[in-house]
Amino acid sequence: MNKSYLYDDKLTKEQKYLFSEMNAAIEKIVDSYIIEGYSEKEAKKLTYDKVMTIISRKLCGKF
Repeated sequence: MNKSYLYDDKLTKEQKYLFSEMNAAIEKIVDSYIIEGYSEKEAKKLTYDKVMTIISRKLCGKF
């Protein structure tokens, strides 16, 4: 995940910390897919799809 959020002056220290934690969790999810036998590219795509689905549902109120 791009870590440009660390340099965004508009984010609070807490928001930067939360993005950092989210990034670490996403990396763990990708790693778990790789351990299951997926390629890195496939693992990133699967993770992206799942994360975006969760975010979309949460933001659209369909959770």
